[in-house]
Amino acid sequence: MTYDKAELVALDKKYVWHHLTQHKNFEPAIYVKGEGMRITDIDGKTYLDAVSGGVWTVNVGYGRKEIVDAVAKQMMEMCYFANGIKIKFSTVPSLPVSMNSPTATSTAPSSAIAPTSV
Repeated sequence: MTYDKAELVALDKKYVWHHLTQHKNFEPAIYVKGEGMRITDIDGKTYLDAVSGGVWTVNVGYGRKEIVDAVAKQMMEMCYFANGIKIKFSTVPSLPVSMNSPTATSTAPSSAIAPTSV
C-alpha cells in the first residue's frame, strides 16, 4: 500500500496528542507495519520494538495469526459479558471466565489473587 507521508504527518500534527512528548518541534514517525517484535516506518526502515512489549499491549509480538484467530472465534461466540447480573446473592459467571480462570490464576503471582469466600 502506498501512503502520502506529508499528508499523514500533517494530519498527525493537527489531530494527535502524543503522550510524554514535547510537541513544539516534534516530527512524528509514521509506522505502517508490525511483524513479530519489529515495526516498519513509512520509509521502509525497520526497528526492534523495545517499548511496547510488557509496558503497553504488544508483549506477544505483532501479526500473530493464531492469536487473531482465537480472539475472532471468541468474539463471535461472546465478546463481552460484564459478569454483574445478580441472581440471589451471587453474580452469574460466563463460560470464558469460568473456563480460563484456572490458567489465569495459575500464572498470576499469588499476591495478586484475591481470596474468595464460599
